[in-house]
Amino acid sequence: MTDNRGNIVVEIALVLIITLLITGIVVNSSELMISKAITTTERQNTEMLISEVVDNLVNNPGTPKNWEKYDKGTPGLAIINEEGETIPNSVSYSKFIALKNNYKKLVDKKLFESKIKTSIELIPQQSSVSSVKIGNGNEKGDILTVNRLVKCDFYKKFVIKDFQYGGKCNHNH
Repeated sequence: MTDNRGNIVVEIALVLIITLLITGIVVNSSELMISKAITTTERQNTEMLISEVVDNLVNNPGTPKNWEKYDKGTPGLAIINEEGETIPNSVSYSKFIALKNNYKKLVDKKLFESKIKTSIELIPQQSSVSSVKIGNGNEKGDILTVNRLVKCDFYKKFVIKDFQYGGKCNHNH
């Protein structure tokens, strides 16, 4: 009789060990899946936030209208035409340069509350014009990009002909 009781105890112990092992594996995989789901959700929220901020910058002239002169207010890069209408999907080069001068305060702190580091780059369609990048050039960690095709008034105030290379320079010289 003691032999059967010993076998039952061993069987129960073996079943408990296997059950605990299976439970541990299930809990561990559940934690991994939850962690991945949270990371994916955070990434999607960040992408959505960046996309909304970029859309707002290129479709809004900013407040007040001349925020770039005072480095105060909410930045916007959209061009206002002669009739006072905002041109959607546009970037004023003078506002872009003004944003460059105070980028950390106006974009990183004000728009993103210093939670993420950002940069903006204007890449002209003509390869003879050099691109202009503003913001933090530090590319450590995850990099998210948002591309927009916009109109830019590079040559509104300054046009310098580069006779050596046959191109134009878009920098304020």
